[in-house]
Amino acid sequence: MVSPPAAKAAKKSGTINWRIEENREKHRTKDFEDVLFIVRRGFPIRVGVSDGAAVSVVKVVSCGTDKGKKPKSAAKEVSLTPAKPACAGWKLQEDVGIVAITPPANCGVGRWTLSVTAGGSTDTTDLIILFNPWCKLDEVFLDDSRQLDEYVMADTGLVFGTSSWRLDPEGWGWVFGQFDSKVLHCVLFLLENCNLSAASKSSAVFVSRAMTAMVNSQDEGGVLEGNWSGDYSGGKDPSEWASSVDILLQYWDRKKSVKYGQCWVFSGVLVTVLRALGIPCRSVTNYRSAHDTELNMAIDIYHDKRGEKIEGDDSVWNFHLWNEIWTRRDDLPSGNDGWQALDATPQEMSEGMFQAGPAPLKAIKSGNVYLPFDCRFIFAEVNADRVYWFEDEDGNYEIKKIDKTHVGRMVVTKAVGSNQPEYITQQYKHEEGSWEERHQTRLAVTFGTEPDLYEYCEKTDEIDMQLKCDFDYITIGEPVQYTLDLSLVSLPAARAHVVVTGGIYNYNGKFLGRAGVHKFDLSLPEQDKVSGIFPPEQYSQHADFRSFLRLSVMYDLRETRDMGFCEEEIPLRAPPPVIDVSSSSGDGRRVFKSGEKMKLSFELTNKFQTTLTGGFFKLNAPGFSSRRRMEIGRDLARGESCTYSVEYTAGRPGDVNLVCSFSSDQHRGLQAYTCITVQ
Repeated sequence: MVSPPAAKAAKKSGTINWRIEENREKHRTKDFEDVLFIVRRGFPIRVGVSDGAAVSVVKVVSCGTDKGKKPKSAAKEVSLTPAKPACAGWKLQEDVGIVAITPPANCGVGRWTLSVTAGGSTDTTDLIILFNPWCKLDEVFLDDSRQLDEYVMADTGLVFGTSSWRLDPEGWGWVFGQFDSKVLHCVLFLLENCNLSAASKSSAVFVSRAMTAMVNSQDEGGVLEGNWSGDYSGGKDPSEWASSVDILLQYWDRKKSVKYGQCWVFSGVLVTVLRALGIPCRSVTNYRSAHDTELNMAIDIYHDKRGEKIEGDDSVWNFHLWNEIWTRRDDLPSGNDGWQALDATPQEMSEGMFQAGPAPLKAIKSGNVYLPFDCRFIFAEVNADRVYWFEDEDGNYEIKKIDKTHVGRMVVTKAVGSNQPEYITQQYKHEEGSWEERHQTRLAVTFGTEPDLYEYCEKTDEIDMQLKCDFDYITIGEPVQYTLDLSLVSLPAARAHVVVTGGIYNYNGKFLGRAGVHKFDLSLPEQDKVSGIFPPEQYSQHADFRSFLRLSVMYDLRETRDMGFCEEEIPLRAPPPVIDVSSSSGDGRRVFKSGEKMKLSFELTNKFQTTLTGGFFKLNAPGFSSRRRMEIGRDLARGESCTYSVEYTAGRPGDVNLVCSFSSDQHRGLQAYTCITVQ
């Protein structure tokens, strides 16, 4: 990778006053902790000139490396003079004691140098130019001040990830920290080492796509290495991360990929990178998210002659996180502006790299999945049908069931200005089961690798099965009870062999361990109900708070050899820590002044079946060293509680999420957050 250029000392003659603080205020970049000359394209840069000094020439030079093919239109050096005040979209305007230099609203983002010659002397300074969502001419212009505060300026927030769409989405606190003193340096390093030409760095579409590849480690030796194996030796369990800052600073210090991440971590880091560059960005969670490896817009599930499942590459994750950016799509037909989906989690290759998007949400909803980028893959994530294939006696496979409602049950993001979820499913798909939704799916499939998929016959089950559980989730350590009701569809009577299998799965569908198998031989319609219990000792050793229990039921009719099945997924939960905030006066306030100190108290009660060892708390918050481990110093038996207190100083104004996590040798990353307001 190319090292970033060393910062140059500004050449000063006394003639020029760069007015850095004033420009940062006007360009809405004053929150960056590093005192750098940071501006946004499309807005004038106002520079002071000593009385009587006449400006003769202004030069701006792009310092970013160009790893792509250099196009003829890529202007990397621009000269402006009073006689020629406009060039390549740049403009020069003079007033008494002031010269205004305005970058075009489509210039490349990154490092530049600015030189002004006046009164016979030249002053030079480093300049960082960002995207400008406040500028109407910029492709990322967003005409909503509250959304700008949320999607560009907010440096803390939430990512959502409960393990079931049936529950209210559970927000996990996350520190984005895009204004941290070193984060922007790291982001510019990524920009300078991605495979983009100078001209392409003017496009939010191409920059954001390149950053999805740079945030994962697969192709470019990027920021974060993914790991879903359960073995996190040599790195950190992904559930322990709650801050992009820790990850980016570790990468910046070592220039080596950080170990390890999963989808919510990739999503949180990408929010930080894109907000730092000025692109409006949010994290999005899709519940029951399909991973279609064949690009046929379907999840194919195969069973052999005995009815046993054949493991394949397609899968359905209980939840998956990606991102959206707000931008125009000048590269596409009209009607595709607005929110675009993109994903830094390395799943499938696109154009030879592990990158995904940006894909217009409007194209996904309409079924026009031929449009770039990666609409087919993201469409399948939210709207693929699950197609069940069974092997017959001749070794051929036929469709026996199509589940049209399993995938994409709910898509959420953090609401603007609050910690509540905003439900955005309807931005991706029409109402489930509607004519529009079916038309969207049929149209999308025609652009896939198996366009005649729906010409196959679909079989109707002879038994209707209703699997019931009397709870929305399981607290790890409790028994699991279920009831199964069966009714014949067309046959007057039948003998059925029924198998109920319980398994613990990670949120991404990976099998972790078996909870048990129950078998029943029934005579219908007389024996139309069965029930069972899976005790905690059969599953709790495999479970954590991001896993779920899947109950799979399959019947086999003895006379006709007809087969059918159903499934139910039950999320598992673990008790989170409790975080309490109090002011120095102990008045219980939630509003603090910048610089004011407060006391934070953390508490965790062990409700697991086993003793917790090696336990410690961590705080993730702006301005607090989250590398600090607050160890409890003793084992925590079942039913016991532990507490820890720490002092925290309020930072920049705004709503701030303070994120507390607890980890032990047995369970990692149990998390809670609380929100304070800093004035």
